[in-house]
Amino acid sequence: MEKRIASGISIILHPFFIPSFVMLALLNLNVFMAFVIPLSIRLWIQGMIFVMTFAMPIVMIYFLYRAKIISSFYMENRSERFLPLIMTGIFWGMAYYLLSRTGLPMLYYAFLLGGLAAIIVATVVNHFWKISIHMLGMGGLTGVFLGMSFRLGIDVFPLIAIAILFSGLVGYSRLKLNSHNPSQVYTGYGVGVFLMVIVYLLPLI
Repeated sequence: MEKRIASGISIILHPFFIPSFVMLALLNLNVFMAFVIPLSIRLWIQGMIFVMTFAMPIVMIYFLYRAKIISSFYMENRSERFLPLIMTGIFWGMAYYLLSRTGLPMLYYAFLLGGLAAIIVATVVNHFWKISIHMLGMGGLTGVFLGMSFRLGIDVFPLIAIAILFSGLVGYSRLKLNSHNPSQVYTGYGVGVFLMVIVYLLPLI
């Protein structure tokens, strides 16, 4: 029963969902210019993020699976992660490019840069160690709200608290499923938080 719950948590809070969660939160915060963005534009942005950072990577992984390049959708085998990570990074880069053409403040899509940095780190580290990609994503989610709080001085404590709570649940699920050991879980989360906070504190953003 506990493993079923852990598996459900890992699916619901999969890294591919994180960009959609972040954008949903940003488009509904009473800061920046969110309150003047027409509903139709919000829906377009949300849909584009979902397609580029969730739907397209999932389709790509499906074709890799059918081609027997990977043996499982879960990619538990470290050696099978390289190509999916690279292709996911390409889709994230495309999403960043498309959002950069909308005229929105960069603070709305800086998280995609943090995500790209996390993908690069995961790709490099994956050659010799199985860092938790789930926890990289949850660290990025936490880091977005921490970075915004530090950069803009706004109170997003409820979002930070929720992100930390969900991160704990994901960490528990990865350990319960024996997908990672504690050091891989903690390192993934710490790196994700660090990279995202740094991105939001960069003076060019």
